[in-house]
Amino acid sequence: MKFGFDEIILWSNHNQVRKIYFKRNKVNLITGKSGMGKTSIMKIIDYCLLSSKHQIPHSIINENVSWYGIKIYINNNQYLIARKSPSDEHVSQDYYFSNTNFIPEVPEKNIDSNETKKILNNEFSVTDNTILSYGGNFLQAGSKISFRYFMLFNTISEDIITNTNQFFDKQNEDRYREALPRIFDLALTIDNVDNILNKELKDSLQKRITKELQKGEIITNKSSFFDAEKLDILNESQRLGIAINNNSNLENIDFTKLFSEEKTKDYSSFSKDIMELYSIKIKIKRLNRLKSEYYSYKETLAKNLDSLLPIDLIHSNDTIIRGNEFSSIIKTLTYELNNIKSIISIKQPLEIETLELLDKLKNDEKKLQHEIDNYPNEIKTLKNFNEFITSIGKINAKNELFNSVNITETYNHELINELQDQLNSIDILNIEKEKEKELVLSLINEIGNDILKYIHKSLENYGSWNFYFNYQEKATQLRKPQSSITENVGSSSNHMFLHLLHFLSLHYVAIIRKSPYVPSFLIIDQLSRPYYGTDNENLNQKYFIEKNSDKDKVYSALGLLDMFINVINKRHSHEFQMILIEHIPKTYSAQYDNFHIVENFDSENPLIPFDWY
Repeated sequence: MKFGFDEIILWSNHNQVRKIYFKRNKVNLITGKSGMGKTSIMKIIDYCLLSSKHQIPHSIINENVSWYGIKIYINNNQYLIARKSPSDEHVSQDYYFSNTNFIPEVPEKNIDSNETKKILNNEFSVTDNTILSYGGNFLQAGSKISFRYFMLFNTISEDIITNTNQFFDKQNEDRYREALPRIFDLALTIDNVDNILNKELKDSLQKRITKELQKGEIITNKSSFFDAEKLDILNESQRLGIAINNNSNLENIDFTKLFSEEKTKDYSSFSKDIMELYSIKIKIKRLNRLKSEYYSYKETLAKNLDSLLPIDLIHSNDTIIRGNEFSSIIKTLTYELNNIKSIISIKQPLEIETLELLDKLKNDEKKLQHEIDNYPNEIKTLKNFNEFITSIGKINAKNELFNSVNITETYNHELINELQDQLNSIDILNIEKEKEKELVLSLINEIGNDILKYIHKSLENYGSWNFYFNYQEKATQLRKPQSSITENVGSSSNHMFLHLLHFLSLHYVAIIRKSPYVPSFLIIDQLSRPYYGTDNENLNQKYFIEKNSDKDKVYSALGLLDMFINVINKRHSHEFQMILIEHIPKTYSAQYDNFHIVENFDSENPLIPFDWY
């Protein structure tokens, strides 16, 4: 996939413009001192390519830039993508997009991120069918792949250039860590969109087959349960007195007869008698309580009568001297005495009526109980008519459910066989994919070993070892000759070379395989990192130590990049662009034909001009 950068453009807060020019099909070297903005180049490019977060330093750079832009070429098109400067940690959603060579004095938003992403996805051959074939904790199966996932193949940051285990950037971010193994096969054409769709179809077919098999298994395992339930239905209907016969075949039972007028009348009459008997018993209980309380009242009056008997003695004794007040008290007490005698000795209307009503209710209770005792046993087993209605409803529901299941046809064999045939045809395609995978991995190792020969002296003790790509780990290792032993080699210098071997081999294969997904560019941040030292005259500046061995290794690495451009150009007629961000003196690249000095960032020429702040 043809892809590269023509310019990086910065707009200041005062509408000043800073441009950095690149050449196509070259190793574009940006060198200079520390703290001058070199490393921010990679971060600016990532930001303009729709990053959801940024790492552009705020001090000096971000605080003085209003817009960042990149002028790129993709396949046969040229685009200018500009993005408004982030605010602190918050990225901007304001984009300027153009497919012409025109560069505005001040960009203004004319497109949103979604539309920009659609354009770039299209250039990366990412369609609605370019989806993740399987999911993870952070990425869902079937979700659309982003063009940004494929750009994992395009950067070697200073954070990983000497890393012992990590070969791809952004593996500390969950979605990129999960994306890498999911897009790797697609990137190197081990897989393709048709295979991804077949994988999705295969999963769907497998789920359907499993579902059909489980359905049949459940029905088979539950057949005995169904028989028991049918028997329960028959027993319940017999208990209710509605079964037609004693045969366990429920198909012979006419459930429409369960609600016949005669049957309903019997159950309704029984229910009515039960409720009436219950009402009579309640009334009898309450009248007995009233009678008991009345008799208790009369007993209390009888006790009070004894205390009033001396009144009669007073009336019969003429010698007792009586005054007006005394006569009045005696008169009142005499009245109370006579009243109590009357209540105790004579039955009152309340007492008479209560006793008469009790006798009547007890007689009714006896008659009604006799009628209830004469009902058939199947009716007497029900407590009320509501239970009858509920039972009938349950019987009908169960009967409809279990009669709808045909136990003799537990599996849909025709459908299962049809689905299995489709699944088998997809498995054949998967076998072809495995063959393709073996071919591509063999190609990676073959190319890796060819590149390794160019720099084998720089690997010192491991120079005679073989290149080995660990597909499972997505990492490059060295394998001992005529052995299965692989080793994570020591020294940061060796790890730097392994990273170069790793990415150049993968890009070479992507170009040979004509991958529409992997862009043909590589950004490398400080490959000379293992050889940094300090200048004794100025401890605040980092410089390259020019020891013969270290210098030779840097030359070896630069020569490797130059050689790669040559081979890709001449042998495969394909363009490839690199951006190399370095501390080394620009004179180091003078001997190579495919190097272009972009700029030397120093105290007189930093990324952000002094007059911007």
